[in-house]
Order: sequence, then C-alpha cells, then structure tokens
Amino acid sequence: MGLYGLKEIFQLAKQLEDNSQLYYEIAAAKCKDPNVSSLCSKIAKQEVKHFEKLITMENLLLADEQMKGLNWEELTWLQLELEEGVSFDFKILVAS
Repeated sequence: MGLYGLKEIFQLAKQLEDNSQLYYEIAAAKCKDPNVSSLCSKIAKQEVKHFEKLITMENLLLADEQMKGLNWEELTWLQLELEEGVSFDFKILVAS
C-alpha cells in the first residue's frame, strides 16, 4: 500500500463509514431481538454522523492549500479529532 493524499484518505474513510452504516442497517432489519435491532439502528445513525463529520473535515482541509503537506504530528491530531472529538484550529498548525 503506497502513500495517499488527503483526497484519497478521505474517500477511503467515507467509504468505510458508508459500508458500516449499511452493515448495521441490514443487521437491524434482520435481527429478531428488538434490543439488538435497536442498538444496530443507533450505531447506523452514528455512522451517518461520522460520514458527515468527515465531509466537513475534508472540506476544511482541502480548501486550505497550505494544509496539503501535513506532517506525522498533524496527522495524529487529525486522527484524534476523528476518533475522540478533540477540536482544534487547523490554521494554528500552519502558522507554527
């Protein structure tokens, strides 16, 4: 697997979220236990929120030409934002 740019990384991440949403929607529909079905539906809705968050982040990062060259530390912060909801101003990264 080679190195990818931000566009490709976001495309892959969005595809994973989309696939996960579909998986949980199908599981919810097929599950006979109402508690498990409800849980799967809730998880599917969370996947939609993840997808929307990725679109927002993608638009923020790709709109700013200076952000194309993220280093490892910046990518780690981006991962924290995605996984933990840690918020920060991306423009601070560029200024430092």
